Amino acid sequence: MSPRAQRVIREMLMSYGLLIQAAGFALPTDERIKTKIADLVEEGVLSVAEMRRHIGHYVSTQLFAGKELPPATDRRFFPTSIDFRNCIYRTRVKKLHSKVDQVNLKVNFDNGQRRNVFTWLLSVSTYSARSAVCQRFA
Repeated sequence: MSPRAQRVIREMLMSYGLLIQAAGFALPTDERIKTKIADLVEEGVLSVAEMRRHIGHYVSTQLFAGKELPPATDRRFFPTSIDFRNCIYRTRVKKLHSKVDQVNLKVNFDNGQRRNVFTWLLSVSTYSARSAVCQRFA
């Protein structure tokens, strides 16, 4: 959105007195929600739809148990799909030891995650083989 369009929208909201209500849209995601997302990513939840379901349940049963829920439009407790994707990505990047796969493989192998190494090697070799076939027929 262009700066001019943003300015026009802001002026309209101010003129109608809705700026206070709209301020909730710009709030960052609550830290408790970010922590829960990181925990779920550690457990293997990577789908935005599944993450949304888990967070909705978490908000209603643990954060606001017995209280009135915030509106569904409140991004602080009900993040958007892009917010979920960003949190998932940041958590996955934090888990990496390096941006080089060989270093990650060595660290994971040394840490005793040998059972996942075979699966990772298989996926890498399958991907490499598919890339070679696609390039050959392109």
